[in-house]
Amino acid sequence: MYLSSEAVRDLFCQCALITGTGSRIAFSYIPTGADGRPDAGPWTGLMLWLQKAAGEPWKWSIRPEELCRLLEESGWTNTLDQMETPRKYGVEFFAVAAK
Repeated sequence: MYLSSEAVRDLFCQCALITGTGSRIAFSYIPTGADGRPDAGPWTGLMLWLQKAAGEPWKWSIRPEELCRLLEESGWTNTLDQMETPRKYGVEFFAVAAK
């Protein structure tokens, strides 16, 4: 969430290039709201302001239903959907991708 969308895509692609079959990558992300901004629920405006004031603005978010496509285009497969693990904690979603 602290990188631009281009940097996130590039990071996944680079990781796919340097890892072998069976590799996994675990990460968290903030979902995108209907207004196109990162969605922290009713506290979105405050959270975005606080993150920016702290010098760590949220630059990237994604709709959960768009995650599989991003991962597949980057050389990964979303595996968390196949696991019986909670996918969300607080405002963050958690994901695991595999090659």
